[in-house]
Amino acid sequence: MNYELGLLETLAEWLKKQPAINEEDILLQEETKRLRKVMLQHLMTLTNDTQINTYLQIHLHKLVEVCDALYHPENNNNHNSTTVLELLTAIRKAAPPFVPLDLKLPLLLRNIKSENYKAQWININKMLSDQAIDAQFIDIIAYPFESFSNPKFQPNWSNDNYLHIFIDNLEDIAEKANADLIIHLLIRLGFNYSRFTAYCYRWIQQKLEGKNQEGKLKLLWMLKKEIRQLELLNSISFDDRRLSIVDELCKWIDEEHASLIYQQLETSANQMKINTKLKVLQLAYWGKLQYDNGIYDEVNLDILSEKIAFNFSSKFQEELSAPSIKSKFYPKDRSIIEPIEELLVKMLAEVRQFLY
Repeated sequence: MNYELGLLETLAEWLKKQPAINEEDILLQEETKRLRKVMLQHLMTLTNDTQINTYLQIHLHKLVEVCDALYHPENNNNHNSTTVLELLTAIRKAAPPFVPLDLKLPLLLRNIKSENYKAQWININKMLSDQAIDAQFIDIIAYPFESFSNPKFQPNWSNDNYLHIFIDNLEDIAEKANADLIIHLLIRLGFNYSRFTAYCYRWIQQKLEGKNQEGKLKLLWMLKKEIRQLELLNSISFDDRRLSIVDELCKWIDEEHASLIYQQLETSANQMKINTKLKVLQLAYWGKLQYDNGIYDEVNLDILSEKIAFNFSSKFQEELSAPSIKSKFYPKDRSIIEPIEELLVKMLAEVRQFLY
């Protein structure tokens, strides 16, 4: 793979050492024109994805470095940095699917974009305020714009692409939006910012207030379905390092659902359970023994195990589960069967005293 940016890097190093008086270097302009032609031709000769990926990985990152080296924040024009940025943009557009996802946004372009986004956000902020959207919620929505402009943050091209989509969608609805509509939009846009996730938790909890147990369970099911469907409309994400907003919310809904089910079971627990002195293994065998001898008229062992678990508590264990009972229907340990035999012998002797 030929390395084609040697002269451009040399020119950039030389220009960095010169007084920033004339920022329209002819040599740099001529070199970027040459490179545009050569690099695009070179790209056309590459025959497989690996070669294209490697070529762009090497050259695009290097072009960003050169562009940043020529950038002077105090200058209004930054012609030299702009010249390299135009070259970078042309090469990047030549093969969009192969552009590195982590390609840093040049400082010049970031500065231009930040000013544009700031102006757009001021307009959106006003529209949201006019719609009486909660000020705390507006602060959360503002985070992508603030982080993009933060000097400590180094956005890449994908961050810029996300923010472009984010702001376009907000502009479409901000004038007539309500909180629910905005929340649904941000979930669809994969806005997995931690404060927004926490805001959604509170939003769901508010919707659950005043509903009975059954109403809460039904609403949670409906919300989870809606959230999953929103994910199908878009696959982008604000922060690729975090769990998606849909997964986070669905995980929280599942926990809330499980908690409600547990509360429901607690309140609907059988207060008339029969307390036995038998251990769980003995109780299961005793129930199966009676079933086999026609004492219980149940359709199958599944139903029998459910009813034993619901209606009995064993020694050392108040709450039983049907799967646990069913798994113990066929004991092989004599220590389980012998106590039952002793009990049956005693019961038989007691019955026979009235017969003979």
